[in-house]
Amino acid sequence: MIEAEFPWCGSDWTGIFLKAYIIYELHVGTVPADGTFEAIIPHLPDLADLGITAIGLIPIAQFLGERNWGYDGVDLYAAQNSYAGPQGLKGLVNACHRQGIAVILDVV
Repeated sequence: MIEAEFPWCGSDWTGIFLKAYIIYELHVGTVPADGTFEAIIPHLPDLADLGITAIGLIPIAQFLGERNWGYDGVDLYAAQNSYAGPQGLKGLVNACHRQGIAVILDVV
């Protein structure tokens, strides 16, 4: 079952022009402390202070095991469960938008 309800915030988020993107590429599994989407959130103010306007997540599609580069996903329509799954991803997107940061997915 797909849950359609999620408390999206930042209804004033209108995006960022592509020419204004300053991208920080990120591997979720390498983020201290636990390598989850939520573990990225405390670092967002620092990234914004550096001038980062977008984070690019290397592939997050479901793969075998807990940690992986993500380029051999086995379920391309599911966010990796060891990263906190779709709810964690949604929370990260909300937090990024509150900081004025766009989110880019590397999809393989």
